[in-house]
Amino acid sequence: MSIDVTRMQAKQHNNQVPADLPRRTQWILGELKLAGSSLAAIAQELGCTRQAGALALRMGSVRWEQAIAAKLRLPVQALFPDRYDAAGMRLRRTRPVPSREAA
Repeated sequence: MSIDVTRMQAKQHNNQVPADLPRRTQWILGELKLAGSSLAAIAQELGCTRQAGALALRMGSVRWEQAIAAKLRLPVQALFPDRYDAAGMRLRRTRPVPSREAA
């Protein structure tokens, strides 16, 4: 029985980054594993804890986002399109303004 490795590799490296955050997080973790890395390895390189990496995936951290993108050899705006514009500039986070009316 022979296995077509070239076909498997092309299928594994489909760079269609999922749009929704939970699927994208899992996709990033899987791609890091395929690249021979992990959040723990990046954390060690950055001098942070593994928990900081998990938090950065959910909340956003420029340093972590750039480190992850570098490991995956992808532009940061492709991995985090909700956080960066097409030119790779970080978008400002905006929060809804709370109502000043008395409760």
